Amino acid sequence: MFAANIVNSVRGNVESNNFEKYRSEGNQELEEVRSEWQSAYDACNIGITNSAGGVDTREVSIERIRKDQNYEYLLEPRVDIYFTIKAEEYPAFWSSEKGQAFDCFSEKIYGAKLSEKLTLTDSQFESRKETYSRVDFYDGIEADGTVYSQGVIGDQDDHLDGYLSYSNDWDNFAISMSWKLDRNCFKRSTYVGPKYSPANCKLP
Repeated sequence: MFAANIVNSVRGNVESNNFEKYRSEGNQELEEVRSEWQSAYDACNIGITNSAGGVDTREVSIERIRKDQNYEYLLEPRVDIYFTIKAEEYPAFWSSEKGQAFDCFSEKIYGAKLSEKLTLTDSQFESRKETYSRVDFYDGIEADGTVYSQGVIGDQDDHLDGYLSYSNDWDNFAISMSWKLDRNCFKRSTYVGPKYSPANCKLP
């Protein structure tokens, strides 16, 4: 029993040390990406967007790796921008100053203008309440490899993600752009938000 306790203690210390190294390097990478995004954000003069909770901000949002290995995240560690647009304003959005600013940003970060990917036809706009849900920037892929959503920018990216969604309740559109640190390390299980999963991590 004593020997087993020693083994468990050593294994726990190793896992803890691995996590601390992963957390330090991961958060440093997140900060570097956030700095890059903020520079593009400011250069393109995006102005006000919405942070978590719908609070207006001029800052790119960041979710860092927490000290608690068992912390349950609302969204896994990432850098992101979120912006809502009233449906009545969407048809003219991409020709507006704000729309052109988003095009400037997306071209720097994604290598594509969102206006060329997310413009709706008159028919799509008029029938949005019955038929529209969201458009993904990259393919949506199930765990078994099934593609459930075709990406408008590309097949898949290790970190970049994004979508245009529509809310019937609020009659508005939302643009989400994100850079996710590690899709495998922070797994979402049924009824539980993303949590650190060391078995899936590429630990240093």
